[in-house]
Amino acid sequence: MPLIQIPNWRPVTSTTESIKLIGESYVDATPSEAYTYKTRVLADGGTLVSLDAVSRAIANAKDNSYYNNIRVWYSAQFGYKNAGSNAVSKLYDLSPNNFDATQSDGGKQPVWTANQQNSAAGLVFNGSKIMATASQVVSTDLWLVGAVVKLNSGDAKSVLAQHAGGADLGRSVFAGTADTPNTTKMKMFFNNGSSYSVASTTVAANSATVVFNSHGNDAGTWAVNVNNGADEGTLTGQTLTPLNTALRVGGTGTTGDIVGTIFELVILNTYSSDLLNTLNTLLNSCWAVY
Repeated sequence: MPLIQIPNWRPVTSTTESIKLIGESYVDATPSEAYTYKTRVLADGGTLVSLDAVSRAIANAKDNSYYNNIRVWYSAQFGYKNAGSNAVSKLYDLSPNNFDATQSDGGKQPVWTANQQNSAAGLVFNGSKIMATASQVVSTDLWLVGAVVKLNSGDAKSVLAQHAGGADLGRSVFAGTADTPNTTKMKMFFNNGSSYSVASTTVAANSATVVFNSHGNDAGTWAVNVNNGADEGTLTGQTLTPLNTALRVGGTGTTGDIVGTIFELVILNTYSSDLLNTLNTLLNSCWAVY
């Protein structure tokens, strides 16, 4: 059989940016917001881990019309500031809000560590590490929280929390219990009011791996827990009281809670079942959790 020649063909060898090939022309398909993020990170002296990961996340959010609903989005695959030996002094938020999480105390900085899940890096916390935002991130418009996390113990620990400072230990918006210690989990939960339920059984806090605002005071809101893509049921939790305070990553107080690894955290102020499935698929394509 004679060989068929394809005119104007050449291989695409780049693995760092999304490219479309049209004849002899290369059209960069990377969203402009990804370049804006890259510029912001590098101008601040930060490290951009993967422009491809940033581009995929932003393209997914724009294609599925939730980009402007992102409250905050951190990932070990996005951008961070290296304070030395991969100690993380800043996590650069992917959202349009620029709610970066920071930690100036070297003793409390998590460590960016390679090859933690699906050959990708994670942020390692040892029980004394914690980061915080300077701006209010979580409010009553919270709908969907997603996280890829590995915890090393069975104790209830806050992965995400609001904090009012002083003696107030804050309100946990994503608390973890390692129902399978040392195993990476992709957990999501959402608040859709008292009218939504996906199962007849109520998931106990000590087995759900997520607790909806467990330190709050206003009861009566449903939280639906999704573990590795499967609905685990609903639990009655707490409504979120807006606080003009920081969001904490890795604990509730001024010191950290969790011993384990955080891979990715995202908070949206909207919810739909299609969106939950979309986000599940996106996160699992990166981390291969299940």
